[in-house]
Parts: sequence; C-alpha cells; structure tokens
Amino acid sequence: MSMNKSIRMYALLSLTAGLLSACGDSDYTPPAAPSGPAGKIVQGPVVGAIVYADDISGTGTRLSRDAAEIYTTTDANGNFQLPTTPTYRHVLVSEGGKDKITGQDAIQMIAPAGSKNVTPLTTLVALDTTGTVKAKLETLNNGAAFDSDISASATPAALMLAKSVETIVQSITATIQSKSTAVTSAQLESVQTQTLQAISATVSSASTATLSTPALLNTTMTTAVTTAISSINSSNSNITLQAAQATTIATNAVTAAVTVTGTGASVTSATPVPTTGSVVEATAVTPTTFTNAVSTTATAVATTTTATATPTTYTPPTITVVEFPAVTAVTPANGTTSTAGTAISATFSLAMDSASVTNPANWTVKAGTTTISGSVSYNATSKVATFTPASPIAAGTTVTVTIKKGVLISGSTTIGLVNDQTWSFTTAQATTPTTGSTGGSGGTGF
Repeated sequence: MSMNKSIRMYALLSLTAGLLSACGDSDYTPPAAPSGPAGKIVQGPVVGAIVYADDISGTGTRLSRDAAEIYTTTDANGNFQLPTTPTYRHVLVSEGGKDKITGQDAIQMIAPAGSKNVTPLTTLVALDTTGTVKAKLETLNNGAAFDSDISASATPAALMLAKSVETIVQSITATIQSKSTAVTSAQLESVQTQTLQAISATVSSASTATLSTPALLNTTMTTAVTTAISSINSSNSNITLQAAQATTIATNAVTAAVTVTGTGASVTSATPVPTTGSVVEATAVTPTTFTNAVSTTATAVATTTTATATPTTYTPPTITVVEFPAVTAVTPANGTTSTAGTAISATFSLAMDSASVTNPANWTVKAGTTTISGSVSYNATSKVATFTPASPIAAGTTVTVTIKKGVLISGSTTIGLVNDQTWSFTTAQATTPTTGSTGGSGGTGF
C-alpha cells in the first residue's frame, strides 16, 4: 500500500470513528466483566462445556439448565467464570464439551457451591448423602482438597479412582450409544448421573485402603456398576443393561486406570499392594503422567444390551444432590471502600450451626498483617453472621476477612463450606473539614 493510500485509509478510519462517537457512542455500555465463581472443568481439561449454577432451592428441573440459571462456557483450557455470583442455592454442573487431551465427549459432572473446580471426584462428593466421601478423597490425595485440579497434580491413588470412575461412566454411555443413536443427550446425562450416584454410595462405605488397592477397588467398582445397572434399568424403559456386564466394565476401567498410573499392580490379585512404588504412594502425578492417564478410550461392552429411542414423555429420575452451604453476599463487598461503622458480615445460603459460625477461631480478620480481634454473632432468621471488632479499625486500612471452611450447617458434623471464603475491603479515609466548617472530622473507620 502506498504512503498516500495509507494516509487516506487512516483519515477514513478516524472519520468513521468520529461519526460513530457522534451518533450515540456515549450511550453504549460495554458488558460487565465476569465476576462470579471461577474454576476449571477437568477430566483432562474440558473445552466447550456449558457450566451452570443449577438451582436446587425447589424450582426448575434438577441437573437440567433452566432459562433463569446463570451459565457460561469453558475456554480452550477448560477454564470458566460465571457472569455473576448466584444468589440462589445451587450446585455447579458441567454439560457437554470435549476432553482436550483425548477428544472424547466429557461426562456430566457436578460440584458443590464454592468448589474451585469440577471433576469426577467433586461429583462423588456432590452425590454423597453420608458426608464421608470428601474426607476419604482428601486422604487419598495426600491432603489436597477434593476439588483440586487433578489435571495439574494428583496422587496415583486419587488419579486411579478418578480415571476408574470416568471410564466406567464412559463405557456405560458408549454401550447404550452402540445400540441406539436416538437416545437423547439429556437421557444419557441422566444415566451418567445415576451411575455416578451408585459409585458415590459405594465409595462412601469403602475404606481408603480399599480405594487405593487395585484388586479391592475393582471389587468395589463392580458392586457400584451392578447397582448402577439396576437403577438405570428400573428408571429407563427404553434401556436394558445386563447385570453380567458389571464385572467386565469395572475390571476394564480399573485395569486401564492402574496401567496409566504406572503402578503395574494386578487388578485381580487380592494381595495388598506394597507402599513403595504403588498407588498408595503419596507422590503427586505430574502433568506429563496425567496426559498419559487420560489417553485411555472407553469402549462399548457386551452385545446383549438393548436401547431404543428416548420416549417423548421421558422424565429423568430424581437424583439427590447434597447441598453444601455457600456465602451469597458479604458486607462490605469485596474490593469496595466502606463507610464508617459498616458491619462486617456474611450471608449464608443455608441455616448454619450457631456454635461453629460464631466461633472466633473460624474467622480471620486482618488489617494488613495485623490480626483484628472481635466477636461474632449469628441471626438464624436472616442467616447472617456478623463480626464486630473489639476496637474501631483505623481509617484508610485494607481489611481482609476469611471465614474458614470449618463452619458447618445446622444439624451436621460434616457438611460445611467447601473452601475458605475470603474477601477484602478498605475503610474510608477520614475527611478533613474545610475552612469555616462546623462539622466533625469525618469517619474514623469501624
């Protein structure tokens, strides 16, 4: 392009921009940046999955995205951030998408509100009605949170369980799809959730030693698949899976999981696995090993399964999703400047245990690096907990508040916040009166 042409093009673009500005550009309001919960959908990273906050307060259809529910789509690395923070009671649900590493369709996965990521392991916790699975998974993963990113790091034991779960669900899905292409994606997702529900119930009654020993895990998964097949057959009139397939599905899945974690342990042997070099070793799996771990392709099993088109009147079975509490609002809001005397408070989605929520040990309030002492009160009607500093906080101070995940819901000894809730704000600067003012000197903080 010649210099003269370049100059003319620049002038034209400038004129166009000016005309657009003159024609109401000042009325244009850009969309707000996402501000809701963020995380990652992980089998391997799941690309193009819809992630939504499923309303579990009693309205809409469970585990189905309703029109009013907040949602977004994962990016090329499986990351997501909801547009806003849901003010309704919810769980996070992933729907669709592709495993970035294998190219396989991702299974439907769930995570309690407040989870950092959504994985097969968070799904087991979300479907666990006993409140015991979360602690077991964290023991298997050498103390790492149950909602950690297993595509970045996981112990062989945790990864073996996650890959076994994923492959079992994919195998059952593939088996049904091999018999009918007319089973809808909605029904397949429901079948997947029924399978995960059965696995969660079985894991809740297993020991961590069982879950980390291949032969014992195989037996446990066979029991889970048997239960899942029975549940699927009884609630899906157009699908019949054979109970005899349970052993094959479970053994194939656990064998593949053992192989990809590099343990070399036998799935069929009942001999306990030695600690050194085994799946009960605490060494985390590196991302490179994880790449190998998710490369296993699940296949259809047995030819005796029958499946026909999903009935037009199909109603998904009721799946119990365990509700963990979430903090739905904080005062002062994160990143804001407070006015003098503003209370420090948090609103919970569920009724909380008063003793745990008012325990000062479950609150950390800091002005910079200095801990602020105080007391906590709880209003059971509004579900609001309020922290009152023992002395006023100086103006112009950055305050960081953390409510610890030890805070429990009312009537439970196991179900509480899944992660610490942290936010920060700044106390307002004291104002300087102008000459001749008869007013005071302004606020001094809390």
